[in-house]
Parts: sequence; C-alpha cells; structure tokens
Amino acid sequence: MDDFKHIVKEICDELNINMQMASKDWMIILEKNGIRKFLLGTKFDLNSYALGSIFDDKYATYEMLKNLNLPVIEHEILFSPRNKCEFALGSNLYSDALTFFEKNNQNIVIKVNNGHQGKGVYHVTNEKDIKIILDCLFVNNYSLSLCPYYDIKSEYRVIMLDDYPELIYKKIKPIIIGDGQSTVKQLLQKLNQSFTYNKDVFSEKEYSRVLDKGEVFEYNWQFNLSNGASMTMEIDKSVKNDVLNLAVCVAKKCGLRFASVDIIELHDGSLMVLEINCGVATKHFREIHPNGYEIAKNIYKKAIMKMFNL
Repeated sequence: MDDFKHIVKEICDELNINMQMASKDWMIILEKNGIRKFLLGTKFDLNSYALGSIFDDKYATYEMLKNLNLPVIEHEILFSPRNKCEFALGSNLYSDALTFFEKNNQNIVIKVNNGHQGKGVYHVTNEKDIKIILDCLFVNNYSLSLCPYYDIKSEYRVIMLDDYPELIYKKIKPIIIGDGQSTVKQLLQKLNQSFTYNKDVFSEKEYSRVLDKGEVFEYNWQFNLSNGASMTMEIDKSVKNDVLNLAVCVAKKCGLRFASVDIIELHDGSLMVLEINCGVATKHFREIHPNGYEIAKNIYKKAIMKMFNL
C-alpha cells in the first residue's frame, strides 16, 4: 500500500469508514452509514464531474478563468493535423504554431493539454524545434497547448477546501550554486532530498561534474517538485496575502470545492493562475517538508469528513 492509500486507511480507521480498493487500486470506495463515496487517484468526491474535466484541460481552464475575469496565463489549443473534425478546423495545422511563435517574440512553451507533473512541456526559442516537438507529442496526445513564455519570479501552490486555503507553499526553482567540491547531483540532492536522476534531462557526465565555487547551474526552468524543485512555507506576508486572496477568489467564482491552485508571480509583482488540479497530490510535499505527512493527512481528513458531512 503506497503512502497516499496508507493515509486514507488511517483516516478511515479513525472515522469508522469502510474502505475498499477497486480498479487495480486506482479507485477507493468509502462507505459509512449506507452512504458511498469515491476517490479516483487523488481526486476526491467533492467537485462536479464537469468542473473536474475542465481543470484537466489546460485550454478549457484558460477559457473558463478568462470568462470569469480572473488573471490567467494565456493558452492556445492545437489539435493534431489528423483531426479533421469541425471543432478542430483552424487549430490543427503546424502553421498555427508557427504563427503563435512569431506573435510571441519567438519565445513560447508547448505542452500536453491534459498533462501533469511538468511532463511533456517544452520551452521553445528556435523555430526548427517546433516541428520536432509537435511530431513527438502528437504520437500519443490528442491536443497540445501553446503558451507565451513567462519570466516567472516565483510560483505558489494553494490547496483550497470549500473556499478556505488549507495550505500554501512557495516552489523554489532548482538552481544550485557550486562550492568547488560537490557534484551537480550532490547539490541537487541537498536542495531536494527526493531528487532522482533523469537521463532525459542531463547526461550522467553532467550530473557528475563538480561545479566551480560560485558557479550557478539551472537544472530546470520549471518549478515542479517532481522535476527537482524544492519548496518553502516562508513567504513574504504581503505577497502571501495577495496569493491567498486570488486563490480564494478563484475557488468562489468557479464553485471549486477541493483542489490545488498554482499561481505564478511575475517580476513586476503581478499574479496569474497557472493551472488548477482537482487531483490534490502531496507526495513530494510530504517528502520534502518535515511535517508533510501530518499536514497532508489533516487536509485529506477534512476533505473526507466533508464528503460524508461529518
């Protein structure tokens, strides 16, 4: 039983809820007093199906938040050229990506439209790379999202439960500074103890290189904890309040019950929603924060209690 399922089992034992695993352990069935509720992955039985499906789609999320006059990073959808459906017409040509690339100063991000954990995300500044990336991603994906590249100062995650922010933390981009003795891999492990070697990012030779004292090395331009970034709960008070206010506003306007809201801060101080995840994952937070397990368990317990109106 993995860590998340172990947490749910502990909560169910404490609340006298019967717990059963199903669908190859992907689904959890909870029952109490004749009432059944479900967990699918890390999605809890609180948000509506339609709302959860919107947040699984980056372009739909953008359209929804834009419609609600909420600050959100721009997305444009691109369908596979093989898709000849009427809804895809005008958004299924590689030339559409090239037009978007030129419109945004030849500096864009291409990502899987329903992706997660920063997988299938590419920062593109060379026109020649666009076709290569699109060919690669369209092999297994129905649609992609195109975004302008934003020079992000900081990224924050807020876990919301019924309009209340249960947790906020700041993600720290995996940038390390050499000490003249440690390898890149050793410095990354100091930054994030859950860091694991990924041969698709850098070669073993690069990981084994000893950085000169004071040498700055950016392992990844993204802020994903699963991609080597770290986190802190120490956040400037004024920025923290602004981030929380935006997250609460998003939850209220969207009718969101339980989800994590990712918010970016640009260098001019403006805040924008990056994405919203109804699958409330805390795996890497639990690994990095010394009290991560108990913090996550407390949040999940509140969510389960709300599922059963306890």
